[in-house]
This record gives sequence, structure tokens and C-alpha cells, in this order.
Amino acid sequence: MQELQLRIATNNRAMEDADYKTMIHGMTKQLGVRGETTGFSREKFDQLRAMMN
Repeated sequence: MQELQLRIATNNRAMEDADYKTMIHGMTKQLGVRGETTGFSREKFDQLRAMMN
């Protein structure tokens, strides 16, 4: 996992983009990582605003 993080940080990927995306998808699925929604969340916005005040 550390080697993967290093490759991501340095943008030094040794595989094609499609293969890289497939590998990342497989790893995140195995680890149980869920993708976050990309839509606007009023609740998250209000939390952020409260933290900034």
C-alpha cells in the first residue's frame, strides 16, 4: 500500500490509465472503501461554515 501511495504522489504510474483505474477500484472494493457523493450537501456546507466562523 505504501508503494501505491508513493506512485500516486509522484504520478509515476507504470500502467495504462484504464488498468490503473481497474486496480484502484478493485483495491478500494476489497478494503471496503466507499465513494463519496459528489452532489451538494447542505448539511456538509453548514458544518463547514460553522467550522470557519
